[in-house]
Amino acid sequence: LRSFPHACRLCVTRRYWAVVVLNLPILALLTAVAARGRLRTHRSRVQMGYAYVEGDVEWDVDKVVRLPALVCVGAIAAGMLGVGGGMILGPIFTELGFLPEVSSATSTVMVLFMSSATVCQFIIFGMIDLEYAAFFGFFGGVLGAIVGTKGAHSLLQRTGRPSFIVFFLAFILFGSGLLMVGTGSMTLMETGLGGFRPVCGRTGKAAQYD
Repeated sequence: LRSFPHACRLCVTRRYWAVVVLNLPILALLTAVAARGRLRTHRSRVQMGYAYVEGDVEWDVDKVVRLPALVCVGAIAAGMLGVGGGMILGPIFTELGFLPEVSSATSTVMVLFMSSATVCQFIIFGMIDLEYAAFFGFFGGVLGAIVGTKGAHSLLQRTGRPSFIVFFLAFILFGSGLLMVGTGSMTLMETGLGGFRPVCGRTGKAAQYD
């Protein structure tokens, strides 16, 4: 916390916070445009007599208002707690009625982009050890993804029950929540509330360049 005043001087300008706050109306505008597009498409399909099948999403006003609000709250919580975006998208896709295979594949692709952006941010802030990241990223990420994908595909072929993907997702979410609470509690007991990094500025090795 001693470096907090110095770090805050780096981002107290009006221009900096104007750029940060500008994200909110831009995201709100993009969400509104996408919502109107979904509703327009749904109305057109209904007028043409389109027959929805299992896995199709029938958009209505409630969904285009409620789901973006839930995603906004969940994204803020995920950003503060360091939780992967897939933990938010998976349950939402399931609630929308996505097929488990589609839900898993879609959330995985989106997590790829979000996690890549997060890794770049950590590298810029000097909060990551590149050697450990490369090791665990290859063996834990790449190989784990290959084994998990092949295993899920084989399981679906043998059993024909996509519900297994939902059960695996629920197990991962529950286990991640327990681990997050456990590690967070241990960190708080060791460092107290003063162990949080500065709101502004960089930390770790990158802080020496501020």
